[in-house]
Amino acid sequence: MPPVVQDPHLKLLPDFNGPGYQALRDFIVEQIANTTPEQAAEQLQAAYDADKITRVAAWDEQLRVEQEAEALRNQQLREEEDERRAAEERIAEVEKRELEKKKPKVNDFDEDRTTDSVIVPRPTPFALNKLKNFEYIELSYFTPEGCATAAEEI
Repeated sequence: MPPVVQDPHLKLLPDFNGPGYQALRDFIVEQIANTTPEQAAEQLQAAYDADKITRVAAWDEQLRVEQEAEALRNQQLREEEDERRAAEERIAEVEKRELEKKKPKVNDFDEDRTTDSVIVPRPTPFALNKLKNFEYIELSYFTPEGCATAAEEI
C-alpha cells in the first residue's frame, strides 16, 4: 500500500446533500430503482465513511511503524553512543595504567630514623671507576685526607 501523505483525521466531511454532488445523486437514482436522492446521499456517505475508516487505519498503522522505526533508530544511536563511551573509558583506563607504570615509586620512610648532620667525604669518581674496573689505584685516594681533597675539588 502506498504511504498516506495527509492525515485523514483532519479531512473535512463532504456534504453529499449539497449542490456539488447533485449530478452524482441523480446518476445513482437513475441506476438503482426505487432510490430517492436522500438515499443516494446516504449511500455516498456510507461509502465515504467506509473509505475513511480504511484510510484512518492505514494512517495510524503508518504512524505506528514510523514511531517504532524512530524508536529503534534512537535505541541504536544510544547503544552506539554507549559503546563509544565505553571504548573511550577503556582507552582512558589503559592510558592511566600506563602512566601509573611509568611513575617512579617512592619508598616509604621511617619517621623515627634520624639523619646525620655531617656528610662523610667520599673518594673521587675517578678512584671509584678505577676500583670498579679492577685497575691499580693508590690507597691515598681512599684515606680521609684523600676524600676531603676530592670533596674540595668537586
